[in-house]
Amino acid sequence: MKVFYAILLVVFLSGAVLAHSFREIPSQHWSIQALHDLQSKYSPQFAIPVEKIPLTRFECAQSVFEILQIISHKMTLQQEIPSKDISQLEKLVREFSAELRNQKPKKEILIQIFGEDHEIVHLLTDPEIKSFNKDDPLSISGEYTLSYEVYFLPDPQHGKIKPRWKDELDLEINLKISPSVSGKLKISIPDVLVTPQPSY
Repeated sequence: MKVFYAILLVVFLSGAVLAHSFREIPSQHWSIQALHDLQSKYSPQFAIPVEKIPLTRFECAQSVFEILQIISHKMTLQQEIPSKDISQLEKLVREFSAELRNQKPKKEILIQIFGEDHEIVHLLTDPEIKSFNKDDPLSISGEYTLSYEVYFLPDPQHGKIKPRWKDELDLEINLKISPSVSGKLKISIPDVLVTPQPSY
C-alpha cells in the first residue's frame, strides 16, 4: 500500500509539472514580443513563425535556451552585445526558469553572459534552489509526525504491554490548471516509515 501511494504521488506531481510546461502562452504576453525581438536579431533562422503562435512554455524556454547559446558564442568572438538585449534576455530567463532548469544550461555560458555572481547563475544551476514562478499552478504543503506510544492495554492472550512507534504523513496538494479549473487533494498516509507491529 505504501508503494502504491508513493507511485500515485509521483505520477500526480509529474503530470502537474508536465501540464505546466505545455501550457500555452497568450499571444499578447510580453515574453512573446521580447522573444521575437531577440530571435529576429540574433537567430532569424529560428524566429517564431506567426502560424505557430500561441506557443507553450516549453517551446519558449527552448528558444531562450538557443538564444543563450548564440549570444555566448558571439561574446566568445568578442562581438559586443547591447546591455538592453542582456536585460531583456535576463527577464526571459527568469520567466521560464523552471523550464530552463530542466534543459540544464551550462554554467560557464550563464557566467559569460550575466557574470559569475549573478543571481541567474545560481537560479539555473544550484540544485538546492527551487525556481519560483508567480503563475506556478502547483503548491504542496504538509507535515510529518512521529510519536511513540508507551502504554497499551495488555494483550488478552499474552498479557504484555505493547509499546510501538507510529508515524503519519499528511499532504495537501493544490493544482491550478487554468483560472477556472483548479483542485485540491488531501492525502494522509499512516506508517510511512514505521512498520506497525502485527496484531496478536
